Amino acid sequence: MTERSSGRADSAVAAVATDPLRARFHRARVFSWMQAVGIVALLAVTLGTPGFLAGPSILSLLTTVSFIGCVAIGMTLITISGNIMSFALGATVGATAMVFILASNWLGFGPGLLVGLLFGSLLTGLQGLLIGWVRANPIIVSIAALALIYGVAQAFAEKGTIYAEAGTVPASVKGKIAGVPIEFIVLLLATLIAQFILSVSRFGRNLFMV
Repeated sequence: MTERSSGRADSAVAAVATDPLRARFHRARVFSWMQAVGIVALLAVTLGTPGFLAGPSILSLLTTVSFIGCVAIGMTLITISGNIMSFALGATVGATAMVFILASNWLGFGPGLLVGLLFGSLLTGLQGLLIGWVRANPIIVSIAALALIYGVAQAFAEKGTIYAEAGTVPASVKGKIAGVPIEFIVLLLATLIAQFILSVSRFGRNLFMV
C-alpha cells in the first residue's frame, strides 16, 4: 500500500514537471494558498492589536502608506521593465523633498512643487538614460547615484536643518477630502495613471516586452 501511494505521488510530481501548463497552475495554486495564509495572519494581528481600527490610527496609516505607495509605483515600473530594483529611489525622494522645501521657501508652494518635480524627473531620467541608452549596469548606476545623492545632500545639510517656513505649505494641501487624506487620494490617482500607462500606452506595453 505504501509503495503504491508513493508511486502515485512520484507520478504526480513527474506529471507536474513534464507539463509546463500544469506546473504553472500548480505554482499559482501554491502562491494563492500562501496569499490566503498571509491575509489571515494580517487580519489576526489587526484584530488583536488594541486601537488599531480607531479613526486616528486608520488616518495615520493611510497617510504613511500613501508616501510608501507612491515610491512603490515607480519601483514597480522599474521591476516590470526587467531590472531588479533601484537602490537610489529612496535617496532620490529625500533629495527631491529637500529641493522642494528650499524652492518653496524662496519661490512659493506652486513654483517649489514644479521645481521639485523637475528635479526628481532629472535625477531619475539621467539614470534611465545611462541604463537604457548607454546600456550601463542598472545596479552599478543606482548605487553610484545613491552615493552621489547622499554626498551632495549631506554637504547641503551640514549648515543646518532644512525645514519649510511657516505658511509655505497651504493648509488645504494637508487637509482631507470627504474624510480621506489628500495624500491617499494622490496615491490612488498615481496608481490609476500607472495602470493606464501600462495598459494603454505603447511605452507600457514595451515594458512588458523587455
